[in-house]
Amino acid sequence: ATGAYQLIRIAADTRRNVGIKKTLLYYT
Repeated sequence: ATGAYQLIRIAADTRRNVGIKKTLLYYT
């Protein structure tokens, strides 16, 4: 259960980071 939660959290962080990068590229 803990492992699954960690994977979900990592996936969420990755999606958020990708969104931030896309936003920065868009405004650059």
